[in-house]
Amino acid sequence: QLQVLDKKVGDTVPIKVWRPSTQSELTVQVVLGEQPEMLTPFAEAPQAPSSNRLGMALSPLTPERAKKMQLSKEEGLVVDEVEQGGAADQEGIRPGDILLRADYKNVTQVSEFDQILEDLRESGKSSVLIEVLRGSLRFMAVLPLEKQQ
Repeated sequence: QLQVLDKKVGDTVPIKVWRPSTQSELTVQVVLGEQPEMLTPFAEAPQAPSSNRLGMALSPLTPERAKKMQLSKEEGLVVDEVEQGGAADQEGIRPGDILLRADYKNVTQVSEFDQILEDLRESGKSSVLIEVLRGSLRFMAVLPLEKQQ
């Protein structure tokens, strides 16, 4: 993302794509666009107990919230709050975003997310790759793993 900021519209940027078993490189053209702002239904108070992980308060996506958010699937964790200045905030995560995957694994319960984080820490990893949904935009972010308390 930082490399793209230095480019002009129409420039091309090489992008490396990492998958669990492969790595590839492709070239994309820079286009002018805007990241959608938080939509009103996303800002509603959580319907289930939240849990704070990596600077985010998360809760399961319920069928009722999915309907209000006009989502076709009830998968993922809702980001209810983001700690100002924390890792999630610095990566552009916002309240109302949906956390779909962590370390290439689907997450629908906070306990699943916790287990992924624990497994990564035990294997010596220092960060986690997450996939986030905001409206119709999907993006990836890398968050550093905090020390387990």
